[in-house]
Amino acid sequence: MAETLLMEHLKKNNSDLRDMLRAAGQNEIADHWNDQINERNKLKHSENIGQIVSDEMQSDIKMYEDKHNVEIELKRLQDKEKHLEYLQKQLCELNNRETEAKRLVEKEKDLIKQLAKIDQLEHERRIIEEKCQRELYGRALLHQHQTALRRRSLSVQNELKADLDWLNQLTEQENFDYEADIERRQKEKENILAIQKLVEYELQKEQIRELELNELEVYEASKLWAKREEEWRNETAIRQKLLHEPVHYQLTAIQQFQHDELISREELLEKIENINLYDKLEEATRHDQVNEQCCQLNNQLADKIKSNQLIENELKADLEAQQKAELAYEYLKSMNPTSTFSENTWSRIGGYFFYHLFANTMFQHH
Repeated sequence: MAETLLMEHLKKNNSDLRDMLRAAGQNEIADHWNDQINERNKLKHSENIGQIVSDEMQSDIKMYEDKHNVEIELKRLQDKEKHLEYLQKQLCELNNRETEAKRLVEKEKDLIKQLAKIDQLEHERRIIEEKCQRELYGRALLHQHQTALRRRSLSVQNELKADLDWLNQLTEQENFDYEADIERRQKEKENILAIQKLVEYELQKEQIRELELNELEVYEASKLWAKREEEWRNETAIRQKLLHEPVHYQLTAIQQFQHDELISREELLEKIENINLYDKLEEATRHDQVNEQCCQLNNQLADKIKSNQLIENELKADLEAQQKAELAYEYLKSMNPTSTFSENTWSRIGGYFFYHLFANTMFQHH
């Protein structure tokens, strides 16, 4: 207690002691501020290092995300390319089937024309046969039977030659490729060749009959007419039936193939339609995912900007406080330690000191 009272007395009455105490207090304040500045510089250096590390981490994360996005996009493009190739293949197959269907339609029309031609020949044969019968029954002279038989034989030979020409055309034409197996095509060819041999045999037989007519007597020709007419009629009917068989067989095969092809094309069109629908759904899903990712990135970016703005404001406030503290420190260093401070000077120094302490406290709080 006595020491305290003595110190107060000396402060009031001894000016040198007051100056020494003030100088000591000034040095203590300056040292404290110097320590604060050094600590602040260390903290700032540490923050700079942390910022560098954070930036590198952000850069690595961004690089990884970019690489991942590139891989995803590359895989998507590869899948899309494969999908387009598959779709193009399906479309090419559909075009080929449509082309084949058109060709078969034309072939069907041609076969129908051939059937009509056979029917027309049959109709002409009947007309000739009826004409010959009318001419024969209208004549009273029996010696005309031989002439009628010769004329009828020549007519039959012409019919047989026409049938042979038609069979040759049918044999030489291009084979069908409507999914008929080799065995069936071979059987069809053998049937046509068998009919062709039969017609050739009939033609040879008719030519021999024509030669035999020269040796017939008049009464023999009269008896032979009825027999030959019946034979011709039966042979013509059998031949017509045989000629119809390959055409009807081909026509039935084409119609069956067209029916199967129609079902197959409908299934292919349905498959292509499903593929297009799947593409649209996948594109819509991918669009929604991209929009969702964009929204998430925008939200993250907004949060990042807000956080960076807060940090920037804190750094600006801290820098401003540090600059003011450094100005106060430089001001104290420039002053003479033995000089006497006025109350206004101490007020200014105290203001700087308390401002720096307040700014430091606020920064540490944040």
